[in-house]
Amino acid sequence: MSTCNDDSDDDASHDECNDDMGETDEYRNFIPICCTPPSDNNTPPSKSFATLKEALQYDVQHAKFDLVAALAHILPASKNDVSDDVSESDEEEDIADEDDLINDAQFHTTLRFLNYAREHVRIHSAEYADAPAEFLQNPRVEQMFTSAMEFSEKESDDLYLSPTLENDAFLMSVEDLVTAALHVQPFLEETIEVEEEVEAEGEQAAGLKEQIALLHSQLRTAKTCIARLTNSTESETNTAATNLVNKLHAIDNDTYYFDSYSTFHIHEIMLRDSVRTQSYASAIGAMDMRNKVVLDVGCGTGILSLLCVKQGAKLVVGVDNSEPMILAAKAVARENGIAVVSEPGVNISSSSASGHSGELMYVCGKIENLLPQLASQNIFPDIIISEWMGYALLYESMLPSVLSARDNPAFANHNNLKAKPKMMPSRSVLFLEGASDDRLSFWNDVYGFQMSTLQHSLALEYASDAVVETVPSTAIVTDRVALLDMDLDTIQDVDLDLTTIPFVLTSCGGEGVKVRLDKLVVSFDIGFESGDPKVEFSTGCQSTTTHWKQTTLWLDPMGTIAKTNGMKTTDNNDTVDHHLSIETNKSEFQGRFTMKRNRLNPREMDFEILWEIVDVTNTEHNKRVLCDGCIRSKLGS
Repeated sequence: MSTCNDDSDDDASHDECNDDMGETDEYRNFIPICCTPPSDNNTPPSKSFATLKEALQYDVQHAKFDLVAALAHILPASKNDVSDDVSESDEEEDIADEDDLINDAQFHTTLRFLNYAREHVRIHSAEYADAPAEFLQNPRVEQMFTSAMEFSEKESDDLYLSPTLENDAFLMSVEDLVTAALHVQPFLEETIEVEEEVEAEGEQAAGLKEQIALLHSQLRTAKTCIARLTNSTESETNTAATNLVNKLHAIDNDTYYFDSYSTFHIHEIMLRDSVRTQSYASAIGAMDMRNKVVLDVGCGTGILSLLCVKQGAKLVVGVDNSEPMILAAKAVARENGIAVVSEPGVNISSSSASGHSGELMYVCGKIENLLPQLASQNIFPDIIISEWMGYALLYESMLPSVLSARDNPAFANHNNLKAKPKMMPSRSVLFLEGASDDRLSFWNDVYGFQMSTLQHSLALEYASDAVVETVPSTAIVTDRVALLDMDLDTIQDVDLDLTTIPFVLTSCGGEGVKVRLDKLVVSFDIGFESGDPKVEFSTGCQSTTTHWKQTTLWLDPMGTIAKTNGMKTTDNNDTVDHHLSIETNKSEFQGRFTMKRNRLNPREMDFEILWEIVDVTNTEHNKRVLCDGCIRSKLGS
């Protein structure tokens, strides 16, 4: 079944094709498929590796099992097949579209196959000596799996979805494996066709075998390209991956963003959010703005600029990259008897005792591009105010633009400016808590009909996409813990990608009460700490709802992890169901939280949460993991 030989050339090609899979991850331990240990948790695996690359190579070398080639046999076809005549430049362009190549069917087929292979290695190793290698070498293993999946569609949709091996690092690399298999697939299919012709037409065998050899060479070339997919943004070398990164930087992720704020409906939603707008109004009212220059970044309709002028600011400069909003803001100012100037008075600065008090100026453009112009006009802000927050606090990545204004060298080098501008708001805190949600039970009885197919499809959507919704406080089942506390006067752009932040959630239920845990809830609090009195507001479930609502990340929508680990809950009708749960003083939910800007579109957010439910009744050094899993979700359009 393997497409790789034992000779040194093939070994070298495997080394090359898996170079970027060799990044060590201290939180993962890759166990080769052929080394899957028995179900007895006390028996350690015979081999484990720090990288996916090493584990894949071990399977090839010791069991003649090429996982990528096997997946290429069984994965559903991609909507964008890779051509068999692929130039290097074409390969690089295809890489940029890799997210479009992967669909739910391919992802879950890979997930099932990994669990299927491990389970059958266990079964065979229990019956025969050295059986794992023999089983995996069976050229019909893919057909056996396909037959099992056909049965699954008829009998049990959950077949092989539950992890065979606890903490299986392969399951956290499913997307990389799918991408690899999809790029191998076209070459493998042609190889199979040629091999069939060899069997049918013996007299042409020699020529066809040469063609097979050529296709295998193309296959190795494709794998070399595949290796560059895994960690392309980490590459420091002058390779196709580096070229890809350069292309990604050239992608326009701004036009659609600014266009979305060029309609008045979104501004109506924000202005009608009384928690948001009143908090800003109160914070501005608590500040002494006399003789101050204020920069309003992302001014929109100009409400914050108007409030600052009203509070006595000497000069307020509103900046927005939407021309319709700048025109609207000017019209609103004039409607309220506030003059709008095209440029400030002479020598306007933070320390000037003179100037035109109460001037308002609007400028259209990106703040990053306007900073030199502002400095050339002697505009040096004492205060920067902005409503930059997005869903889950950092969605849309507006904060980096605000920080660029705060750290503008022209402002910092101004002789009369003793310190960086004060930030409004000055503090933001990101929070996490757990909630229960039984909405999927709706599909068990829809006007007398069972719709488990739709239930399963919706569960897949919940598992892959972060959901922005209002979560009632009655659904919260854990404490609310802080993940990140940001001082906006000092935080840097590099700090905005949150990586493996540890957290622990405990039940807020009574003693001896198991609380059902379906999803994690992300929210944030905002503080204005420069004024007197200080002003703050919260977007948490326990506070008045805002237009930001909350962002939710589902844990185990179909209960497969809970079922595998024997977790049960009982409703008021004594009906037993399988859901994740924790209990006060007996178990807790802990993990590591990652939220990063998407590498293709930095205005979108990628989440990865490695979690486990731990029995805390044991001693500190002997905690027992009841179950674990991983959330990988995206917050974007």
